[in-house]
Amino acid sequence: MKDVAITIQQGGAPPHTGSNNVAKLNTEGAKGGLIVLFVTQPAQSLDINVVELSFFNSLKSQISKVKLHVRNPDTFTEKVPTTCKAYDRTTLHHIWGHLFACWN
Repeated sequence: MKDVAITIQQGGAPPHTGSNNVAKLNTEGAKGGLIVLFVTQPAQSLDINVVELSFFNSLKSQISKVKLHVRNPDTFTEKVPTTCKAYDRTTLHHIWGHLFACWN
């Protein structure tokens, strides 16, 4: 079987890159017979930054609306996954569509 190369681009957050995590992940990926390369995105990278700036802010807005109507922290914690699952896919398509339009 021919080796398959997979590149996974990740954010530069300390939990992703700390304690030599990238090198450890690359070593573990190689054990499975695949060539797996984890690379850390540059700060403010345009290809993934759209998720951080648009999607996360939009999702945070939806979750904040839930927080206004719930007084019990346990109830809030239960409602967060439901809110994430109910996120309007049309909004997500618009976010990515805007990015692709900027590339043209």
